[in-house]
Amino acid sequence: MLVRISRYFTYPDIKRQTPNEAFCWGRFIFTEDDANPCDFLVILDQPKAPISTDVPPNRIIHISQEPPNEIAGYRQFGNKKVAYRFGQMNHSQITFSHGALPWHIDVNYDTLQQTKPEDLHKTNEVVWVTSSLNLSSGHYLRMQVVAQLQNSFVKIYGRGINPIDDKYTVFKSAKYVIAFENYAHSGYWTEKIADAFLSYCLPIYFGATDIDAYFHPLSYVRLNPRSKTLLSDLQSIVDDQTWEKRLPYIIEARTDVLNKHQLFPFLV
Repeated sequence: MLVRISRYFTYPDIKRQTPNEAFCWGRFIFTEDDANPCDFLVILDQPKAPISTDVPPNRIIHISQEPPNEIAGYRQFGNKKVAYRFGQMNHSQITFSHGALPWHIDVNYDTLQQTKPEDLHKTNEVVWVTSSLNLSSGHYLRMQVVAQLQNSFVKIYGRGINPIDDKYTVFKSAKYVIAFENYAHSGYWTEKIADAFLSYCLPIYFGATDIDAYFHPLSYVRLNPRSKTLLSDLQSIVDDQTWEKRLPYIIEARTDVLNKHQLFPFLV
């Protein structure tokens, strides 16, 4: 079965999320080329350009990967001529689901499958890879927390703050990662928590209100962005050796990201 994937973003290379980077999962073969005919067409958010296809609507799938917020909510209803829409809005035309966003750490599926926690030399660091983007109310809240944590023991990286090429370079040695979504809504979780799990980190998480539906509640710690004692809260997480206590649940969540929730097992 040949499945064409169309998306408006070119990063990251989603082929690396398949075994041997073969762009296959089970009996399904995927392509981002202009394959016509193909058996299915999957549209991630929206195509870069209008698509002409012979695929019937009942074999066209739209997955919304942007938050249903004041900026990108309209994308939940994009691509009208499709039979299946997956998104985070409660609407008769949408199948409620997370967005199966690709991971952003620059590590392929096979390497992640082979890597064990003991292969990484982890320390008690708390790190956060984010950006200075400030367009939505969710961005504004995030930047308030960034301001609160700057010049503390929390190491903050990202575009407009302290750029790095690959977040895995700091995740692989840290036990704790702040994973802060730009929008807190049921079903909307992204690479921010997935990248933490894949790096054997404990996510200190703000985002999807129903995240327990996807990952064991002991695989992460909830972050309250409005806490008056945020720094001491974070220090207590480290002092209590929470990573060591929660590692079995982190491993379980990591396996679910690799083989259940990421795009390819999600589709098949």
